Amino acid sequence: MWLGALLAIVAACGATAAARMLARRFDVVANPNPIVPQHRAPVAYLGGLGLAAGLLLALLATGELPGAAICAGAGGMLVLGLLDDLRPLQPLHKLLAQGLIAAGAVALGLGTAITGHVVLDDAIVCVLVVAWVNAVNLTDVCDGLVAGLAAIALLGLFALTGAGDSLALLAAGACLGFLVFNKPAATIYLGDAGSHLLGFLLAAVSIGAIATGRSWQADLGALLCSGVFVFELLFLVWVRRARGLAWWRGSPDHFSLRLQSGPFSRWQTVLLAWLAGAALAGTAVLLPHVGTAAAGGLLAVVAAAVLWVTRALLRWPVGGPEGP
Repeated sequence: MWLGALLAIVAACGATAAARMLARRFDVVANPNPIVPQHRAPVAYLGGLGLAAGLLLALLATGELPGAAICAGAGGMLVLGLLDDLRPLQPLHKLLAQGLIAAGAVALGLGTAITGHVVLDDAIVCVLVVAWVNAVNLTDVCDGLVAGLAAIALLGLFALTGAGDSLALLAAGACLGFLVFNKPAATIYLGDAGSHLLGFLLAAVSIGAIATGRSWQADLGALLCSGVFVFELLFLVWVRRARGLAWWRGSPDHFSLRLQSGPFSRWQTVLLAWLAGAALAGTAVLLPHVGTAAAGGLLAVVAAAVLWVTRALLRWPVGGPEGP
């Protein structure tokens, strides 16, 4: 299994190099974005295709190809993100498409018992998948940030399931291979194709971990592994609504951009976020192995840290919205 992870790293590295060359050849690039300080020149897109190709090669080589629900959902999100990269979609149209893809994956078997009512449980899983995809997509505004956080979260989920989910390990390896070209200063971006793919994979692996029904600590741990992405989603929705903006409207309120508007460099911002992700994943892995009182104490510490970080982020002013 670990050999497969190494293969995923190498395959994703090679596939990302090829995707970068293809993007440059056909001028599929991300132009400078006024709200992202480090984005001052065109950067190749199609990183999501490179990551996906590397992961697919590793899955085929190891014979660990997942079931129809995950394959269809991951492929659908990848294609949707790619279409958005090539020709930006309206937010509502993209949200509806995400919901349809999530519903298709659920119809093919992705899901878990939450309330005991099948229809309600399926609806909750669809909402969770769409939320995960958008959380990852919204976080992707800083070189290396999302790929590193996703690798950490996936490794946490792999450990949480007792090394029982090979998809999590291979996907983490693909993220690390992609990081060779995406670390600051990035020469290729994930794009919506990559962020949609990783968001779906994180959702699917997390839902699979919850479906094992080990304990409430393990279930909560599966969500906690993606804690930085969840924080970004909730923080942006809250701050943008407080500023009178639609939550999907671009603005420099992202936690990584606020950190860079303060005393932190790009690399420092990424490392701090990775450290936070590792702390949350470590807590998630620890939760099922401690008693109820100790688990409650750990969660209280996490909640206090989140409140402190939120207050600290609000101290750094940001500019106006990017636009609709």
